[in-house]
Amino acid sequence: MTSLNRSTSTILVMIFLSNTIYGLGAPFLPKLLAQKDIDQVWTGIIFAVYAVSQVCFALICGKIVDRLGHRKVMVVGALTMAAAVAAFGIVSYLDSKWQINTLCIALRAFQGASSGFINTAAYSYAAQAFKDDVGKMIGILETVASLGITMGPFLGLLVYGRLGFAWTFLIFGLTMVPAGLLILCIATPADLAKQHDSSQCGSTVANSEEDSESLSLPGNVSFQETATEPLLIPADDKGEVALQKLTYGSIFCMARVFFAAMSGMVGCMYYCVFDPTLALRMDHYGLSQTFQGVIFTVMPFSYMLGTLFTSYLLPKWIEIRVTLITGSLLLGLSILLIGPVFEERNPDMMVIGIALSFILIGPACIQNISEMMRVVEHAFPTYDLEHANSLLSGIVNGCFGVGMAAGPLMGSSLYQIFGFRIMCNVTGGITVFFALTYFFFCNGREAYISTYRNLVCNIVS
Repeated sequence: MTSLNRSTSTILVMIFLSNTIYGLGAPFLPKLLAQKDIDQVWTGIIFAVYAVSQVCFALICGKIVDRLGHRKVMVVGALTMAAAVAAFGIVSYLDSKWQINTLCIALRAFQGASSGFINTAAYSYAAQAFKDDVGKMIGILETVASLGITMGPFLGLLVYGRLGFAWTFLIFGLTMVPAGLLILCIATPADLAKQHDSSQCGSTVANSEEDSESLSLPGNVSFQETATEPLLIPADDKGEVALQKLTYGSIFCMARVFFAAMSGMVGCMYYCVFDPTLALRMDHYGLSQTFQGVIFTVMPFSYMLGTLFTSYLLPKWIEIRVTLITGSLLLGLSILLIGPVFEERNPDMMVIGIALSFILIGPACIQNISEMMRVVEHAFPTYDLEHANSLLSGIVNGCFGVGMAAGPLMGSSLYQIFGFRIMCNVTGGITVFFALTYFFFCNGREAYISTYRNLVCNIVS
């Protein structure tokens, strides 16, 4: 196996295991907390603190990963994740509410920090090692992540049914140790980029910029203008022109970067809003434990299908903004089937709505980092490419974390006050509102017109 394949495979195994652990407790952790008489709001906080921690440490990782090295950051994240997950089994032996809440929040915070380090470093690694295939590589990472989330509840229920709560978390936590140590053996992004470029030698890489049209930026600056008239950078004392140094603020203030990042937040919010509530809803329906496991498996499996479709089957002439906006709009409408909005009790329609909506999460957010990289590349033509990719990876994973925090908090609060159906309706309304706002603030009309013209050209040709 070449260094290219070995390094890629090792990172994918790491992403798979970390996301298997993320989805591990969804089917039975809310029930354990309910048996311990933990308030539903605290359950939402326990689920949400993972994401809050991920946000903070993803942003920190984006700034330090180039200095410390991708391998070191991922190894630290993996070993911390192993310890935090293995220790989670202690919760089943506690009876005091404040002890349970304190331990759960602390361990979930460590898990979130580990996830922020692992995912941000992996995204940055992929962006630097596969500069011409970033969108495809991110799609592969997200597909493997969704596969891990798919297997997490299934494997978790399998082990939980035989060994119980504590052993389930101990076994899955220990699997992260060898995976983390193997990361030390992978190549650096620079070495991998050279191997990837040599393997691509002689092939023609299509220019992903179908943006021959003018793409608006703040201050009425267009992509055409920035591409032909790069920003002038003052020379240093030696007469050399320095690379532009980017910050989170200079990147995030651009409308298209902001809304592309927010699409990831909305997608994760939608995904995680069901973490503390869906198991309770299925208990209300009287569904068996096996069937509940099937539904928890359908969710990430559907997301994986949407990710594959978006990354490999969606025509390249469709503007990324069109994909993100349309996906968000359809996603917001599809959640109305899960409630469902038109009647109180319909488990069949709920399953259909879950499958359809989780497929749509892929188009709604999976291409956001490609859109952000495109905007930054044209707005800052002399930027430090590697540093910018690391910052963008931090922003993307930070926004994912915000969505993962907002989802459980909003879901548990709305569920406790209004019930499951109103929770679904509110979540769908927020997603639709976001899609419409994205359209109006980021020249959505122009993107749709451009895509229509590309469609006509493809039909004619």
